[in-house]
Order: sequence, then C-alpha cells, then structure tokens
Amino acid sequence: MKFIYLICFVIITQAGQAQDAHIVLRTDKNGRVSHGSIESLIDHVQAGRAIRVGWEMDSNRDGQFDIIHWTDAKFLTVLNGQVFNQIDPIYRQVPKIREPQIKLMESEMKWVAIVGTNGKLVHRFIMDPNMPAPIGEGKSKLEKLAKIRETIVPTSWAVKK
Repeated sequence: MKFIYLICFVIITQAGQAQDAHIVLRTDKNGRVSHGSIESLIDHVQAGRAIRVGWEMDSNRDGQFDIIHWTDAKFLTVLNGQVFNQIDPIYRQVPKIREPQIKLMESEMKWVAIVGTNGKLVHRFIMDPNMPAPIGEGKSKLEKLAKIRETIVPTSWAVKK
C-alpha cells in the first residue's frame, strides 16, 4: 500500500513540475537586468523553447506595482541583443483594487502590446471598426486610448519546463 502511495506522489509531483516555469531573466522598474541574463534568454528562444513573459503595472499610479500580468510568448523577436514579445490582443479590462476584481468593459475594444527585455511596454487600444463613431468628449477619449504609449515596467521571462 505504501508503494502505491509513493507512485501516486511521484506522478502528481512530476505532473506539477511539468507545468512549472524557470525564471531566466528579470528586469527592474528602470528596465535594467536584475536577475539572469538576456543572453541566456536568447539561447532559450533560439532553441525553440516555450517562453512566458510577465510584467508589473502600477494601476493607480501610487508608485507601487499592484498588478502582475503573465502570458505565453507567442511572437518573439530578437533584435540587437534584446528580446521582444508581441502580446495577443485582449478585451479591455479594468482592475478594481479594493474588491479585488478584474472587470471586463462592455466594449469590443482590445488592448495590444509589445514588451521587451529593455523593460519597455509599448501599448495601445484598438477599436472595433464596426463601433459607431463617437462624438464630442467621447471621441477625444477614444483617440487618446488609441495612441501608442510607452511605459517602463519590471518584467520576468520564464522558460517552461
């Protein structure tokens, strides 16, 4: 009976480890490498390994990072010793810090970004072309959201095991 428990433990442990990822690079809030090396990440990318990328954001602009996003890196680019990942568009969401909850907006608007090992998050909202054209103040708000913005964020780059 102990042998069966041991086998179950090993299978469960191995299954959990198969989903783990190993952090190979972190950048700080200034875009500087704080852990690992970009060269190591590039080696993993060039070897075709599955990568995940995470970044932190200060949603309420109080100087404290309060949100961490993670995604599978699907479209990676190596350029001049840096790695960049284009993030698939997602529907617009808004963090509610006090609840805590992430709320989806009742809109077809999506957010898209590129995050790099240089700590830059270049992002914008994309509008649904079928959405009625807003007028007045609504139009200027949407135009502001659609502009490309650049932010420096702490990032984490992990290799899936």
